[in-house]
Order: sequence, then C-alpha cells, then structure tokens
Amino acid sequence: MKKSMPEAWLAGLGRQCGDWLVSYQSDLSILHADLENSSGAVKGQDSFRNALLVLRSDLQAEIQSQPACERIKDQGDGFLIFSTDSMWLFEIAVRLENRFKEFKLRNPSQLGGLRCVLNRGRVNCIEAVGTKEKDFEGDAIIECVRIDQPMKAYLREQKMSGNQIWCTERYKIDLEARSPHLRFTPLPDLPLDKHFQSESKLFQIAVA
Repeated sequence: MKKSMPEAWLAGLGRQCGDWLVSYQSDLSILHADLENSSGAVKGQDSFRNALLVLRSDLQAEIQSQPACERIKDQGDGFLIFSTDSMWLFEIAVRLENRFKEFKLRNPSQLGGLRCVLNRGRVNCIEAVGTKEKDFEGDAIIECVRIDQPMKAYLREQKMSGNQIWCTERYKIDLEARSPHLRFTPLPDLPLDKHFQSESKLFQIAVA
C-alpha cells in the first residue's frame, strides 16, 4: 500500500521511507501566505464558509496548474507554495492579496488581512518512486513559516494592515537585480517563532 505524501513538518522531521525517495537538493523560493482570522470569520457563517472554501479551492487549482509552481500545500488558514522562480512567486503573493481583497468587498465579514512571507534556500526534494509527486523539507521552509507569527505581532503593535509582503535577505538578493520597480524596506530584527535561529534580515516588499 502506497504511503501518503510526507509533510515538511515544522520540526524538520517526518521523512518517510519505503515508497518515497530523497532524490536531490534544490534551491527554491518559498511563499507562506496566512489569512488572518479566517477561522473566526467563518464560525457560524455557513454560506460565508462555503464561499471562502470555493475561493481557496479555485486559487489552489489556478496556481498548481502553472508551470512555475513546484507544489502548493493547504496550510489551514493559508498556503505554502514552492517555485524556482522568485519573481513569479512575488506575483502570486500580489495576486492572492488582490483576490482576497475582492472577496472581502463582496462578502463582508471579520476576515483579516493576508500576510505573505517569501524566503529562498536549499531544500530536500522528496519524490515518489515511479511518479511525478514530490514534497520538500528543510530549514528554509521552517524559517519561512516561523516568520509569520512575529510578523503578525509586529503589525498589530504598529497598528498596520495585515496586507503586507515580507521577505528574507536571501530572497531579496535573488530578486532585486531582476526588477528596478521593487522597493525593499528594512524591518527591525524580530525573534522568530519557537526560538528558530536565523541571522537573515527582513524586508517589506512593494512595487515602487
């Protein structure tokens, strides 16, 4: 019986053997997108919950169908998306932000803003033997996820909208030379969630 796709668990564990093979390492860009208060907004709101589920399903299918998408994973309140193309992944972050804004205009609720974090690094690619299915694991993924909660706390403290896109210095280096129209604003040093150790600087990205 074939095992299910292994998850890139936040503890960095969970690698499964048997039908799965760690075949190679690859440099990838990673997008972690989290929709604030999505669980609270749908509580007791069946029609709103169904509309949000349809939107999320449509977005996941649209993104997965694009050649630049290595994989997209549902994260409960958002998505985790992998690509070799940093520019494409930034465009996806902007697209997600705009689509959720449009959704909120047509569906009044307590839904919050969308927080997006972009990172780049070397990850392990895990492939299913005899198929094209694959998953990824590694510190770059864990770091990307660990930035979200400090980002959420910082935006609340500064009374700022959750509709922001942040990135690490490694992602900035890969992307900034390719577009003169992107503005990278340095952010203060923030301790990452669960004491994850990182020396990477953080930046807010916007189109200049």
